[in-house]
Amino acid sequence: MQTSRQRDGSDPLSVAPGSDLLLDVNKTAVGTEDDFFWRFNNIDNIVKYNNGGHPIVSPKYKDRAEFFAQNYSLLLRNVQHSDSGNYKAVANGEKRRIIAGYPVIVQVPNTTGASSGVVLVLLACVIATISAPHIC
Repeated sequence: MQTSRQRDGSDPLSVAPGSDLLLDVNKTAVGTEDDFFWRFNNIDNIVKYNNGGHPIVSPKYKDRAEFFAQNYSLLLRNVQHSDSGNYKAVANGEKRRIIAGYPVIVQVPNTTGASSGVVLVLLACVIATISAPHIC
């Protein structure tokens, strides 16, 4: 499972397809009267939670998301490429506040050692013949 540390939203979190992702927040930043949301790409509400009530998980995420009310963290199971995007923890009270932000990229880990994702291939061609020269 990939566990997140609270992020400022600048560096993407890279996650392998099929893994689980745990997103957390600083729970002291959420007021007792706040409504709390986990959002995806500013479009989907993954979870809505009113303190003291029951969390409401969107039907789209029902089988893959688990919300932990004691610390406001979100567990996404079996992440796929379509889960790449921006996740935000939002508290809505007197003012709407973004508590945490996670840009997430779901991709196969880079095992080539190339940091840019570009693989360089060097080819050498030598042809030696007796009868005629060849250019490669």
